[in-house]
Amino acid sequence: MRTNGRPRTTTSLSAVRNIGILAHVDAGKTTVTERILFATGAVHKRGEVHDGTTVTDFDAQERDRGITIFAAAVSCRWDGHRVNLIDTPGHIDFADEVERSLRVLDGAVEVFDAVAGVEPQSESVWRQADRHGVPRIAFVNKLDRAGADLDTAVASIRERLGAVPLVVQWPIGREDGFTGVVDLVRMRTLRWNDDTCVTGPVDADLLDEAARRRRLLEETVAELHPDALEEFCAASTLSGETLVRVLRELTLAGDAVVVLCGSAYRNRGIEPLLDAVLAYLPSPADMPPVRGTVDGAEQERAPDPAEPFAALAFKVNSTARGRLTYVRIYAGTLRKGDAVRDAATGRTERVGRILRVQADRHEEREDAMAGDIVAVVGVKHARAGTTLCAPDAPLLLEPPSVAEPVVSVAVEARLSADTGRLATALARLADEDPSLVVRSDAETGQTVLSGLGELHLEVAVEKIRRDQGVEVVVGRPQVSYRETVVRGVRGLVYRHVKQDGGAGQFAHVVLDVEPLGGPGFAFRSTVTGGRVPQEYVRAVEAGCRDALAEGPLGGFPVTGVRVTLTDGATHSKDSSEMAFRTAGRFALREALRASVTGLLEPVAEVTVTVPEDGVGGVLGDLASRRGQVSASTAATAGSAVITATVPLAQLFGYASRLRGRTQGRGTFTTRPAPLAPVPAAVADALLARLPPPVSAPPRSAGAGRTRGRIGWADAGAVPHDRPRRRARERDQQVALHLRARARRDRGGGAGVHRARPQGAPGRRPPLLRVRDRRGRRRAEGERRRRTRRNRRSAHAPDAHPARGAVHRRRRQPVLRRGQTRRGRSDQGVRRSGGRGPGRGRHDRAPPLPAGHRHRRPPTRRTAGERPAGDRSRGARGAVRGSRDHRHRPPRGRHRGLPRLARRRHRGHRHP
Repeated sequence: MRTNGRPRTTTSLSAVRNIGILAHVDAGKTTVTERILFATGAVHKRGEVHDGTTVTDFDAQERDRGITIFAAAVSCRWDGHRVNLIDTPGHIDFADEVERSLRVLDGAVEVFDAVAGVEPQSESVWRQADRHGVPRIAFVNKLDRAGADLDTAVASIRERLGAVPLVVQWPIGREDGFTGVVDLVRMRTLRWNDDTCVTGPVDADLLDEAARRRRLLEETVAELHPDALEEFCAASTLSGETLVRVLRELTLAGDAVVVLCGSAYRNRGIEPLLDAVLAYLPSPADMPPVRGTVDGAEQERAPDPAEPFAALAFKVNSTARGRLTYVRIYAGTLRKGDAVRDAATGRTERVGRILRVQADRHEEREDAMAGDIVAVVGVKHARAGTTLCAPDAPLLLEPPSVAEPVVSVAVEARLSADTGRLATALARLADEDPSLVVRSDAETGQTVLSGLGELHLEVAVEKIRRDQGVEVVVGRPQVSYRETVVRGVRGLVYRHVKQDGGAGQFAHVVLDVEPLGGPGFAFRSTVTGGRVPQEYVRAVEAGCRDALAEGPLGGFPVTGVRVTLTDGATHSKDSSEMAFRTAGRFALREALRASVTGLLEPVAEVTVTVPEDGVGGVLGDLASRRGQVSASTAATAGSAVITATVPLAQLFGYASRLRGRTQGRGTFTTRPAPLAPVPAAVADALLARLPPPVSAPPRSAGAGRTRGRIGWADAGAVPHDRPRRRARERDQQVALHLRARARRDRGGGAGVHRARPQGAPGRRPPLLRVRDRRGRRRAEGERRRRTRRNRRSAHAPDAHPARGAVHRRRRQPVLRRGQTRRGRSDQGVRRSGGRGPGRGRHDRAPPLPAGHRHRRPPTRRTAGERPAGDRSRGARGAVRGSRDHRHRPPRGRHRGLPRLARRRHRGHRHP
């Protein structure tokens, strides 16, 4: 602990700690960070999350929502050490921020709720830290809450995380009576009175329990470390110095995790936590040399300020000070005004300023050395994952991985004048957050924004509205479906031939397509004898990857496919890489059409915490969303935890539904799960709403005639020309998507749609044949019978007995003042030359009110615009110059007036 009020200062690497705060949502990460800043003197007033006064949650959306959204970096000093700390988000939608932060951190503090123990997102961030090899210590928070239990939380760490917890503190008091802790390493008590920590010996009533727990700690450490075992066997105990040294070694090796406890909200346990960070977590000097590549060769660079400069950019943010690039310096020294090189692109830029980050506040510095986390201004083209190095000593570091987006929304500006500003704002968002993907849909012309979750996209759209002032219209989120091969085909032969008078194109490939057994795409070649050169094999693979962009069912990307190139042929002059790439693209496209394919959808593992009285309603709601419940356990304080797998498309709006069913007491968290097959009924309904994907015909761009030939090598079929069958193929594709029974015939499973080649050897097999041919003929006969029946009913004499067969297509006219139905009927009689039945003159329209003014008749079509045989109302009202205008008498009160007088009389008033 800090023993004096004035900390020492040093610049050595061993006096630097780069740590992160990891936890589940609402476990107390931001409160712990705030208390650390207060204890170290970085701030002079404690901020609160519910008041919106914290340092790290400085964004307006973070304060409104009460959660951490963006990873914030702060710096402070404790006991002569520089502590660079990053407060990470806890929501699953912002897991990419945690991933990029863990890539540059040396250690971490994972915060657990003393009531809930290990929660779903706590487990997720623990696994992320395991992948990066980041040492951790645990801090059990909120011991002052009702139902808090340190032993239960430690048991959940052991069971759910598979870690070996080493408890070095024991709480004094329970729930509201929690006042301090017993330090089991040094056997002393730490009690807090307001913001003051008082150290003293262990009380007599606590001595027996403290001795028992100290003995258990020594035995566990002796089992894990050989040096500790040797001393424990010799002296039957471990000294405090040996215990501290062994705990540090076990933490750095990842063999165990040190567990501390406290209550951050009441500022209890923060000083021992800082001491544990300095004692157990590594410094940059303890880390191994960073590894990178130079011209494809691996190279190491030690964390030494004298080494050539190497740093990794992990975050980009646009502020009032300019474009800030957050970097972790692994080697060398960076000074203001130095030139740095982008190792990936080779672009050289100059650093204008170096800033020590304090959340949204910054302190300008002249230089920064290895082990520092700073922000630089002036590097305009760097993104998250960019390696910055010395121009004369290049080194490319491994960038952090980026999660693939699964949820999309269509966005557009409410005003057309803001379209350009919206495009700029979206480009800036994608630059700052690599997990946000912006693309333009070529088919619909919409701008699609994709992210990791509904909340992720909601925050991004709100950021555009607040920062850029652009009103955005958002469509319903769309999930990213995938198509996969359930049963493939073998020996598909495709020939690509183009002849235009000069050098043509020729490519002949034979492919086998089969399921891969998992996501992804695999390509291999078994061609022997040099029938297809290696450069053409790579071209075929590139063409196959092009064909995976659109599947045969609904136009979704294809995954889980293994393609094998078994044979082929070349031409001495006409073969080229472009020809084989085209052949590979269309060959795989035809093979996918002939295979048994199915739909896949993204699913999420949902963990719902609800009161016991709301379990039934929540289970029913999950079942209605096609959720599969995997576990339902009873938690403390009268609540239950339900774990289920739910399709991501069914989770939109689930938060409001859950709050409504549980009176606002239910909470849930999600994390991605592997893709799952779509049930047959759901797939049929989904594909029925989509237009059938019409793939481009195998015709090359440019002049000349192209022939694409396919066949089946194992059936002995002769390759045949496809142009005659293209129209039939499109019709069959429509039939496949409109008739569910034809898509789900014999042998198909859930969500499986079958379309396979038919025909005997020696015949040209059709590409896609709908097997329900009898149903198609029956539907065609019914359509013809219905057409004949309609024609007979239209020409029947009694179809319109009041007006005659001549007027069968006319609607009853709307009469005006002074106009009769007989007058309209007389017009038809004069046109047809007959005498149809009419009505008496007493059947007049009702009188119009005084002051009524006739409206000008609508514009009518000319004779050239009227279709032949059209007797609609618009056609009857043709203007003069049409063929039947001379047969039309004047209407209403204009009857008998000359044409010019009628034109002047149109706007008269009735008395």
